[in-house]
Amino acid sequence: FNSECPYMDQVNETVIEEYILAQQVKDPKRKLFNDIKHLRMLVRHAYRKGLLPRPVQVRDPDPPRSSGRRLSDAEVTALLVNASPELTGQILMAVTMGMRLSEVLRLSWDRVDLEKETIHLRAQDTKIRKARTMGMSQRVALWLRSAPRDGAFVFPARYGADKPSRSNKTAWNACKRRAGVRCRFHDLRHFFLCVALLAKKKNPNHARIYAG
Repeated sequence: FNSECPYMDQVNETVIEEYILAQQVKDPKRKLFNDIKHLRMLVRHAYRKGLLPRPVQVRDPDPPRSSGRRLSDAEVTALLVNASPELTGQILMAVTMGMRLSEVLRLSWDRVDLEKETIHLRAQDTKIRKARTMGMSQRVALWLRSAPRDGAFVFPARYGADKPSRSNKTAWNACKRRAGVRCRFHDLRHFFLCVALLAKKKNPNHARIYAG
């Protein structure tokens, strides 16, 4: 909290509501998704540490979101059929291993072990800042064995093999257009989790750890 807010042990629903209203006055069009996410994390942590006498409720002032969706098997197949060789590897890492786009694009060859068929993600390359080592799916292992090694990164930048690619937006949008599929790249991760939890009945805690 900054100088305009009370100390943590004085925070309650009224204080949170004042913050929300103040942000809405500053910029009525700005979504408060990240604000609310971090406020909820903060008050939960404070309650666990004994700084707050009870859990504090934080309401979400944003309108309902409908951006995420679960893709069908046919849609995933259509995307793979219409993807470039490089994008195919990225899609496979998302739908068969649940990797986030940032984790895929930052992946370097020194963290790929084709002998053990594992991929190691460093803490600085993950959203939750926790390192994890995950087993490759067979399709990803096959793709990696045939992928060109033009530099340090599995998906090098267009201009400079010593740097990772920063985006796949052009290839991804072209692929979706050819496949006739409307979705976000992050929905591929949703597909992986739905298959793991609903179709294959995997242990939710194991899926949580594996997918980070």
